[in-house]
Amino acid sequence: MDLAKAVAVTLVLIGAAFIFASFSPARASRPLVPNELRRKWRVILYLMYFFFAGYLFFDTVLLLNFHLPFTEFHVPLELVTGGVFLGGAVFVFIVINLSGVTIGKMREAEQELQTLNTTLEQRVEERAGELKQSYEFIKTVMNSMQDPISVINVKTLRIVDVNTAFLSQFACTERDVIGKTCHEVTHNQNSPCRPPNDLCPLTEMVSSKGHSVAEHLHVDGRGEKRYVEVTTSPILDAQGNVTQALHIVRDITDRKKAAEQIQFLAYYDGLTGLPNRRFYKELLVRAIQYADRQKKILAVLFIDLDGFKRVNDTLGHDAGDQLLKEVANRLEQCVRKSDYVARQWEDSTVPDMVSRIGGDEFIVLLNDVAQGRDAARVAQRMLKSVAAPCTLNGQEVRISASIGIALFPADGKDAEMLLKGSDIAMYHAKEQGKDNYKFYSSSLNKSALERLAMEGELRQAVEHEEFVLHYQPRIAIRGGGVTGVEALVRWNHPGRGLIAPGAFIPLAEETGLISQIGQWVLSTACAQHREWTTAGLPAVPLAVNVSRRQFERQKLNEVVAKVLRESGCDPRYLELEITESMIMQDPVKAGEMLSKLRAIGIRIAVDDFGTGYSSLDTLKKLPLDYLKIDRSFVAHITAADGDRAIASAIIAMAHSLKLKVIAEGVETEEQLAVLRELGCDEAQGYLFSKPVPAEECERFLRERMKA
Repeated sequence: MDLAKAVAVTLVLIGAAFIFASFSPARASRPLVPNELRRKWRVILYLMYFFFAGYLFFDTVLLLNFHLPFTEFHVPLELVTGGVFLGGAVFVFIVINLSGVTIGKMREAEQELQTLNTTLEQRVEERAGELKQSYEFIKTVMNSMQDPISVINVKTLRIVDVNTAFLSQFACTERDVIGKTCHEVTHNQNSPCRPPNDLCPLTEMVSSKGHSVAEHLHVDGRGEKRYVEVTTSPILDAQGNVTQALHIVRDITDRKKAAEQIQFLAYYDGLTGLPNRRFYKELLVRAIQYADRQKKILAVLFIDLDGFKRVNDTLGHDAGDQLLKEVANRLEQCVRKSDYVARQWEDSTVPDMVSRIGGDEFIVLLNDVAQGRDAARVAQRMLKSVAAPCTLNGQEVRISASIGIALFPADGKDAEMLLKGSDIAMYHAKEQGKDNYKFYSSSLNKSALERLAMEGELRQAVEHEEFVLHYQPRIAIRGGGVTGVEALVRWNHPGRGLIAPGAFIPLAEETGLISQIGQWVLSTACAQHREWTTAGLPAVPLAVNVSRRQFERQKLNEVVAKVLRESGCDPRYLELEITESMIMQDPVKAGEMLSKLRAIGIRIAVDDFGTGYSSLDTLKKLPLDYLKIDRSFVAHITAADGDRAIASAIIAMAHSLKLKVIAEGVETEEQLAVLRELGCDEAQGYLFSKPVPAEECERFLRERMKA
């Protein structure tokens, strides 16, 4: 065998060896090959077997001296063929071994990936479980709330979740509401979520990312109109964007109705249904403003029944009430028909109206009278109508009336002057024999001279400090303990003795002297309280009245703080009483001043509550501690009329605002029993003690302390 054949045989054998050496890694790599590639890998193995067999066959041929001619390049074919076989074998060897390594790494990576995937799946399952548990917890909390709650997608304005209270409120199922807008659920244009074409309040919440509270009127699932207070809170994602809104709906229908009832009863007379004094004065002010602009004349008629007390005494109070209702109907027939519903007139005009201001007194407002004779003709019709016989309990009764007339602008340019002038004229009519009417004139106004004299004396009293303080205890209705004392000023006139505040405080307010008097009252009362506590008396709250002029001073809080420092009085025991009308004149400004006063540590009470026109919304925004029911309601609280209902509504409303209620002017056990039944907290009045000097009040406190 020549050299070429020997080399060729050697090359082929080496190639066969490479092929043979590739069998083991190829078979070892097969399990690592992915299932979808194993069939192709099997074909590769078969080709390797085929090549190996071919190599052995070729070597056999060479060894049997099979002669192959040389190529034209004079290179033995055996060498070429052997080199090709060797190169292919080496290539297959390298590919197989490298593929085995790569496939092994891929398999390891796949196993690691599977392990990681398993771990992630476990974490996802755990997280899903936590989320489910968290959702169930939130859902449980939502369902435990008594107020309806809904979660709304702020982009679609559609409901994504609700609680059971929501379903109960709207008489529906989750299937009925999920995916719908608030408007579709509430069926009301005033609902918090409106159709897409309207401006939705949610838009403002999204932009501000803040909470909002609004009141709305909607129709519930039973078709009933309900007032609701909707609190909207944003739900933010991880980036701080508002994705959902939480609506908490609180039914405030009862609260609104209570407020409306208070307002209604405060405006109208419970017996006759006529507007009362408060309503009349408000309308009179509006009528004066309109008449002044239009240069018109209006008339105020003050009517007092003659002989009414005799009817009450002989036939009883029920008959007297029946007579008052009959007179009210007759007086109404004498004026033009009117609608007495408050705040219903779009223009500034006020209709002719009849009002009962208390007892057997009525006031009539006549608009747009051409001259005094027009008012006189109406007065004559009224006198004739009232004088007509009336049957009460089967008996014919005859009474008469006395009427005083004051004209705007001749007799006065404000409500107080007209009311005062008509009242003076009415008394003059009585003096002239009753069953008559009289016009007001300056000659009748003797009180003007008396007022001028009193003003000079009052200025002297301020200069010489002719005032004393009396103190009236406040008692807990349940328990009977002393809960505080109220400081009440008296004018110790050198000639007329003690003068009650009602006789000089209005004049002091008109003249501006009230500021000096109020400053003296505050300083003296705080000093007295400090003296009592130093003497070992229990530290009970001390209530001091604040006048309108004092309250309107921008630095009232500084004045109070200075008095407290100088007197050594503990601010925790000082209460300032302000009237309802003072608050309503400018609620925002009043709230700012009250907040400054509260910051000192004192407490705030609203005095004479029920005589003004404050709203529930205004009160709940103010830093208050007490409401004091006006004595005018307490006086008739045992009678079957509106005063008991008003007191009940005031107490309920105050308690809903977390305020305590104090009743003024309690004089009988019957009144106290009714107040106790209504849930009133505290009371003061002659039943417990009249206002007394400091020494007597000190004895009262010591006796109560011993008891």
